[in-house]
Amino acid sequence: MNDDDAISACRPVTLTYMYLSSNDRFAALAKEFLPFAFIAKHDSSKHVEELFASSWHDNVGGSRAVLLYLQEIISLATQHLNAAQWEIKQTTSRAVADVVLSCRHELNQANAALIWPVLRDALGGKTWDGKEIVLNAFVTFVQNAPHFWKDDASVATDMQKLIIRESKRRNAAYRRRAFLELGQFADARDDVDMYSEVFEIVVPVIEDLSSNDTEMDVDSGSRDHLLGTTRDATIANAITALFLAINVNKSSRLDLNARLSAVLQILTKASLTGSKTTLRAITESEKLLLDRLLREPAIIENISSNQVDRLLLDLLLILYDSRMEWTEQIRQLRADATLSLGKLLSKGASPLATVLKETVAEAHADERSTTVRNTLDSASRCLE
Repeated sequence: MNDDDAISACRPVTLTYMYLSSNDRFAALAKEFLPFAFIAKHDSSKHVEELFASSWHDNVGGSRAVLLYLQEIISLATQHLNAAQWEIKQTTSRAVADVVLSCRHELNQANAALIWPVLRDALGGKTWDGKEIVLNAFVTFVQNAPHFWKDDASVATDMQKLIIRESKRRNAAYRRRAFLELGQFADARDDVDMYSEVFEIVVPVIEDLSSNDTEMDVDSGSRDHLLGTTRDATIANAITALFLAINVNKSSRLDLNARLSAVLQILTKASLTGSKTTLRAITESEKLLLDRLLREPAIIENISSNQVDRLLLDLLLILYDSRMEWTEQIRQLRADATLSLGKLLSKGASPLATVLKETVAEAHADERSTTVRNTLDSASRCLE
């Protein structure tokens, strides 16, 4: 332990001694001590973190306690986010993320306005180990405070610029998480159509990483491990983001056709990696899209126009490629997606319902799982 660590470790001990020896005096100064403890319990030193966490939890209870000291915590965070020491900035950024996650169900207009400036600043600067926690808090903030950004066009624009900037980071470990957050952000922002922006960011990466000779920008760790795990997770999260960015409420039938055509080409190549992580992401994303389309009567009524039904069927048929290894879990997800497409084609009176029924019959004949067969039976019945 160096001198700085020793000093940091002494602070929570002193804090603990104060509230044990003079509880009344400590209570009178709680607004000065506890916000400091809240931020300091996010220190990168495990020992310091545990000591300050103990000081915080011994004096306040539950996540709602953050609201009691929200003003003081934000004020302290504002002072330290621009600190010259990078470690202090990171500690404060992690604390800001914790504030958002603790208050996510209490983000009224006043709280959101108070938190937003420090949250924005916490995401500033270069990538660092653990910064994805702050990015997740940012997207959580967007999801839980729509009233805040919908009432302020400049804030809404700044948020969009921020997520695009963070999604373009080249750090491999950070980027894989950033893609997932990008999709969640695009899904939450129902006021805009972000498909083009998301497409431009994730598709080149999917195409690049789907190649066998790809080299990733890896900062540390085993390259073989990262090329196996990080690449698969990055492709999977990029696919998820692409599907989440298809805003069916904002897309015309021509837009939907063009987007499904592009996605079909991308998934055809990505699926050939054979990665279970990728195949699961494709299956879950298709199911999500089909369920959303089922809630749009105008799309169902015109399912055969512009060959939307054909594109949806071709997307699903990727999931029935016999060259791939399909686990039972993924086969169940595939059957669920098949049932959703069956409902869509049936309600839309698509002539391709017959083609899907043949596919279902073949899959049913080869299926070993009773649960999966039952779902395929349901799909077959809705296609009759």
